[in-house]
Amino acid sequence: MAGSVTPKKQFVVAVLYTFPAVSFVVSFIVFPFVLSIVFSLTDWSILSAPAFIGLANFENLVRDASFVRSAMNSYQLILYYSALPVSISLFLSAWLRLFFVRSSLIFRAVLFVPQVLSGTVVGALWIWIYEPEGPLNTLLSMIGLQTLNRSWLGEFETAFMAVGLAAAWVSIGFPFLLLYSAMMNLPDEQIEAAELDGASVFRRLISIIIPGIRREILVAFGVTALGAFHAFDLVFIMTRGGPGTQTLLPGIFIYRAAFQYGELGLASAAGLLLLLLEAPLVIVWVLAGKKR
Repeated sequence: MAGSVTPKKQFVVAVLYTFPAVSFVVSFIVFPFVLSIVFSLTDWSILSAPAFIGLANFENLVRDASFVRSAMNSYQLILYYSALPVSISLFLSAWLRLFFVRSSLIFRAVLFVPQVLSGTVVGALWIWIYEPEGPLNTLLSMIGLQTLNRSWLGEFETAFMAVGLAAAWVSIGFPFLLLYSAMMNLPDEQIEAAELDGASVFRRLISIIIPGIRREILVAFGVTALGAFHAFDLVFIMTRGGPGTQTLLPGIFIYRAAFQYGELGLASAAGLLLLLLEAPLVIVWVLAGKKR
């Protein structure tokens, strides 16, 4: 029949429509990933040609105390990037949902502001807060706790916690908006009926609100936890990974290997190991999402 579309024409049209997207994925995701695998198997510095060395880079990284410490720091940073912000967001969203539904715009705006600031700006702000003569130590002195004054970013005992609290402050915006939006979509009838039956705020939270936004909670935990492994700019600005290796992260380790020491093969291997470090988290996240 004249004008009919043959399977061959349909295939050509489909290829033309998908070509831009496929080209983008291949050029900026697949091709660089394959190159990273190839480079990870070589001894390649900026001043020399790549030389194949097999899995030597991976063996060196596993034995490198600095890289192992950076991996451990990433897992510990999940507490500040994910657990703390999501927990605070959950209870704060529930509080606004139950008591201040119509007047929560200012709270949402204030809590989301840190999310849109650059890591450089946030890092500079918290460096100022943690300075020996900065606002934090000044406040402690004003309330009679001057014995707690210290160099928060310079001491081994407090550097990681100080960076973590800054990271938590930055990370709270996304889970808060996600959970608050999910709570606002819950039926008012269920919450009001529970209130009329004498259910306490805690009971309404545990029995109605949290089960109703379970999927959103999992998304918030997953996205923010992965952010802990990709953290770089904030920590780099604040501590450069110090003191010692207290705040060293895989991203900073890769930066040093590639741009300070010129070990591009080692940096590529570290990037691939970073993916393996994230794998257990992704598996747990997927399995939790499948449970009813």
